[in-house]
Amino acid sequence: MQQITLNANLAPFHTFGIDSQARVLVTATSVEELISVYQSSEWKDLPKLPLGRGSNMLFTEDFDGVAVLNRIQGIEVTEDDEYWYLDCASGEDWPSLVEWSVSKGVPGLETLL
Repeated sequence: MQQITLNANLAPFHTFGIDSQARVLVTATSVEELISVYQSSEWKDLPKLPLGRGSNMLFTEDFDGVAVLNRIQGIEVTEDDEYWYLDCASGEDWPSLVEWSVSKGVPGLETLL
């Protein structure tokens, strides 16, 4: 179920933690929920701003639109004789993914932390 918050404080959703507000904040936990945000007639005229974990965001003023928190989770792993293949959902937390890969012995991401 989508979580929708009106006039939401964005400080918890970016690493600078500066208080600013979004007119609407929607948390999407599935691809279907994410699509529904962009197809909603209620918000059709509002700008959309997708957010991950906020490490590359700095809000210095309020956002008069729909901030969309991407919390779509999932990791699928396959391997063959030479390679590991990771299929990761777009809302996976990068540092957690790297830690997970190291703990499972999946090489290649450890230098990207």
